[in-house]
Amino acid sequence: MREQNQASPMTADMLVRMSKDLRKRPNLFHETLAGVRLIERDGRPFAVRFTDIPEPHQTAFVVALRGSGHLLIDGKDECAHVCD
Repeated sequence: MREQNQASPMTADMLVRMSKDLRKRPNLFHETLAGVRLIERDGRPFAVRFTDIPEPHQTAFVVALRGSGHLLIDGKDECAHVCD
């Protein structure tokens, strides 16, 4: 028997919707993403690691970039250019 208060897993669609809702509140959205570390090249922002982006924005970002090329840093960390 399933309990009524049992948590259901978060789906990508749910995380994308949560990210969109937060973007409607700019102050909270900017505060949430302010701590994302950028990878620099030649002293300029170059890329961001997907794993450094907090949820739900990480999933929304990855979904938005589906079909685009991703960078690999050190052969393991998926990244996107800062302009993405």
